[in-house]
Amino acid sequence: MEVLPGEAVLNPFALPIICVDNKKFLALEVMNLEHYTNDAAREEFFKGSQKNGFDFYSAHFCVRNMGIVKALAIGDYQVQFGQGLTLWSGLGFGKSSDATGIKKNAQGILPFTSVDENKFLRGVGTTVGTKHFDLSLFYSNHKVDGNVAAIDSLNNEATLISALQETGYHTIPSEMADKHSVAETIYGGHFTYRNKRLVLGATGYKTVFGTELNRNLQLYSQYQFEGKENSNLGLDYSYIFKNFNFFGEVGRSENGAIAYLNGVLLSLDPRFSISVLHRNYAKDYQDLQSTAFAENSTIANEKALYIGFVAKLHRFWTLTSYIDNFHFPWMTYLADAPSRGYDGLAQINYKPNKKVEMYFRYRQQNKQVTNTSADNMINFLDNSIKQNFRFNIVYPVSQSFSLKNRVEFMNYQMPGNITYHGYLVYQDIAFKKMRCPVSFSFRYAIFDSDSYSAALYAFEDDVLYSSSFPSYYYKGSRAYLTLHYKLNRHFDFWFRYAETYYSNKNVISSGLTQINGNVKSDIKGELILKF
Repeated sequence: MEVLPGEAVLNPFALPIICVDNKKFLALEVMNLEHYTNDAAREEFFKGSQKNGFDFYSAHFCVRNMGIVKALAIGDYQVQFGQGLTLWSGLGFGKSSDATGIKKNAQGILPFTSVDENKFLRGVGTTVGTKHFDLSLFYSNHKVDGNVAAIDSLNNEATLISALQETGYHTIPSEMADKHSVAETIYGGHFTYRNKRLVLGATGYKTVFGTELNRNLQLYSQYQFEGKENSNLGLDYSYIFKNFNFFGEVGRSENGAIAYLNGVLLSLDPRFSISVLHRNYAKDYQDLQSTAFAENSTIANEKALYIGFVAKLHRFWTLTSYIDNFHFPWMTYLADAPSRGYDGLAQINYKPNKKVEMYFRYRQQNKQVTNTSADNMINFLDNSIKQNFRFNIVYPVSQSFSLKNRVEFMNYQMPGNITYHGYLVYQDIAFKKMRCPVSFSFRYAIFDSDSYSAALYAFEDDVLYSSSFPSYYYKGSRAYLTLHYKLNRHFDFWFRYAETYYSNKNVISSGLTQINGNVKSDIKGELILKF
């Protein structure tokens, strides 16, 4: 996992997971995640602050489809309802090259199988129902990380936090002090009615923190949530009419702010489909568990219209494209006034058979940001333009080996006629053979960018239940090897080693996370037992 300069460089030790379903399947997973070359930035193991071993333990018991009980989770679990505007724990994805894949498919209550130490519920959740009606109820109480701003001198407990921390890093004293400093209680429910064409849902829940959240708010962020309690209500729907699928959700936070989104998927022809999504999130909408479709990471202060399509031009050729036009009614981090922008993508795929596929992609993002050039007596909004050009190909060289190549370039033009450039080139080799217990994937990449502003991103294969999506910036190379060894039907072993070499740096990061050198490496190991 790549991190920004100045951030901690150790992922948390993780987690045994226990899972039972109606097929009487039990899995135990233990993961030992990243280890870096700098001893100062390392989570302790069976010593110091971690006398019990791993930094994070997780377990759950889950059953499904037992009479009227459609789901029951005890321990760590996730909840996903509607379009994620009111309540959606865990990850949620937005814009991608799948231009019509904008609708979320909520799974309700499901077991937690991730290494994220904060974005989950711990307690009990259940769904009971009949053919047309479902009722989900959930209760969660556990401690999450928060940036401690004040401490009670008598019991040494946090009385004030300035932010919630979601990195999961506990490597240096300040991060250790933030660990589990906030008690978080979440309880509520979701009601669903469904038939062949229509699905209606209603969500209501309350979040209570054991410690006051008092952010160091700036002018652009003054509407973010502060306090100890927040309630959220939401209504969601999905309706199918012939080749049209209408969907949407409206949410209300305790302060009365409203957010809503409405979309439609249209299949006009077997070779042509369109997606449209309109969203309007009030600048003061406050929902800490929202993961809806958005341009920014915070689901607030946004009005936008998204249009995408997929066209099968030929048996081998497919064109996908989208345009997302957005407006921020209030200030944002880089804009000192209401601003506008758009994000557009066009990608053409060529797939002559099931094993060979290639595509070329062009993407342009325009956003208004504040021009802070020293020549200006008064700051004003100006356009920033980011352009990406990518060529990607996947092809087999034998029944067991396949190769993947990518070349990507970026131009990033900032106000004041400042332009940054970057490129990324990599080669993947994957091996997977029928009835062979060993499979692996390997990548070697070279990259060069003028600054972090021109960073490029690429998904990497990882151990099961974990993910890696690093940023490639500055100049150097990166390689990783992910190995999977299936001993038998009861045992699976995963191993991953990655290393990044910077040719133009002698020191990586800073402070207690500083690495005196130009090489950063990480190791992951995972053992899964099934019985």
